Amino acid sequence: MSSHVVYQHEMAPFEVIHRLPGGFDVCTSEQRARGEAVHWHHMTWLEWIVMKWRRPPPVPAPRNVAPIRQPPSRVPAEYLSLYTYLEKRYASTVVLTFDQMESLLGFPLPESARTEPHWWTDAALRANSYSDAWTQAQRTAVPHLTAKTVAFERQP
Repeated sequence: MSSHVVYQHEMAPFEVIHRLPGGFDVCTSEQRARGEAVHWHHMTWLEWIVMKWRRPPPVPAPRNVAPIRQPPSRVPAEYLSLYTYLEKRYASTVVLTFDQMESLLGFPLPESARTEPHWWTDAALRANSYSDAWTQAQRTAVPHLTAKTVAFERQP
């Protein structure tokens, strides 16, 4: 007994032409439109199920992937999160409160950072590696101790 049923599949539409006890004969809709219906493919039920539920091939990974920029080795590990935060900001000036910096760092700032403007300025930069967190991110620090903030300005 022959019956004609059309099934749509994401990979290719095909037509079941003859249902048989062990499976059925199929051809694509394009083959049938071109009159090539003589080229039947006998398919078992298992093959049909596999073809019907087969997933499309995976999308290939992009070929031109930008390399991940590694932080300079001079930045101390404990200040790396501050460096990363400042490096990833597009704004020319980033203002952070002391509390925000402590959240980024995961530890409290030294007391001298809260009371001494020189802790943030050029005089301290030469002697202390903590300042590499903003100097390596191409920024200068302008502390506002009464407001408990620091403005990190991008260097030209």
